[in-house]
Amino acid sequence: MLLIKSCRNLSIRDAVRISVMSKKWRHKWATIPYLVFDDQCLNTQGSNTQVHTFLSRLLGVTDTDRWILCISRSCIKDFILEIWKGQCYKSPSCLFNCQNLIHLELSNCSLKPPLTFKGFKNLRSLDLQHVTIIQDVFENLVSNCSLLERLALMNFIGVTRLDAPNLQFFGVG
Repeated sequence: MLLIKSCRNLSIRDAVRISVMSKKWRHKWATIPYLVFDDQCLNTQGSNTQVHTFLSRLLGVTDTDRWILCISRSCIKDFILEIWKGQCYKSPSCLFNCQNLIHLELSNCSLKPPLTFKGFKNLRSLDLQHVTIIQDVFENLVSNCSLLERLALMNFIGVTRLDAPNLQFFGVG
């Protein structure tokens, strides 16, 4: 008999395999501290076309929205979303429910926080690459993250004013 208390040391592939074995194990994958979806979590012995097709399905907008919704219900502290191909991803409003975030890194995304968003109270590091956001919304985001110490912006246009009293590092590229 196989006894699994935690998926902390399992690969994503193995966690998915055990999740279908039993209803009790269905959500054990959520205990994995780092979820990385790339070529390494796939069987790349097949053709590149198969891998690319699988990755496109895996990283579809609806699936990505569901993953973000799922993790927004936990006490996630680090969130990195790198989308390198395709259209700019419109981040779901549930991302702004992640109030325990310490580090947030987004690439090729569009941000529009809900009107009720009052900032990430624990955020210390923010890295935005190819991110689309209205200037006023960006200024509000930064000023409402009172613990922000590190801000890195890449391919970001229009930063005119920052109100971040604890900022120790500011990088622009």
